[in-house]
This record gives sequence, structure tokens and C-alpha cells, in this order.
Amino acid sequence: MPARLRRIFFFSARTLAVSALTLGCLGCSKESADVVVEPTPSVPTDVVFYTHVLYGGDDAYLIDGQWFRPASTGWVVFTKEPLELSLIRRSVEEGKAPSWWRL
Repeated sequence: MPARLRRIFFFSARTLAVSALTLGCLGCSKESADVVVEPTPSVPTDVVFYTHVLYGGDDAYLIDGQWFRPASTGWVVFTKEPLELSLIRRSVEEGKAPSWWRL
């Protein structure tokens, strides 16, 4: 392989690897690693009609300004709100959320 083609191939492979690492870390945040939840005795019986989004593989429901989600032991409430959910909650409360976020 000529030297010029090797340089282009090396540059392309390196660029692809750096791009993949950068995109992989965009979904990471320090906040999401520090999520704190506590068990809650109950949630409203009509919980499925509250604003909800998919978070961490399950639905998170916004009820009276707090996020709740089902867990293997029952319902839990986020006592330290993840950054992603915080941004969504603020948008919903300000009425700026896209229509597909609201029910």
C-alpha cells in the first residue's frame, strides 16, 4: 500500500475511534451516576396518566414536581434528581416541552 493511502487510512481509523469515544461519552454524565432513590409507600392510582418518559430502561413519572418509577421492590422516588430528568421537568413546568412529552 502506498504511503499516502496508509496515512489516509490511519487518519480515518483514528478519527472514527475518537468520534466513537466522544459520542459514547455524550450520554454519560456525572449527575446520572449520583442518582439517589428512596422507597415510597404509594403513588396515585392513575399514575399512568401523568407525564412520563423512558429513563434507564423503565418509565419515570412526574408527579407533583418529583420523579417516581417502579422498582423490583415497589415504587421509588428520586431524592436526587438526575440531570436529564431535571431538564425535562423544568421544560414541562414552563410549558415549553414538546407535545409528545405531555399527556
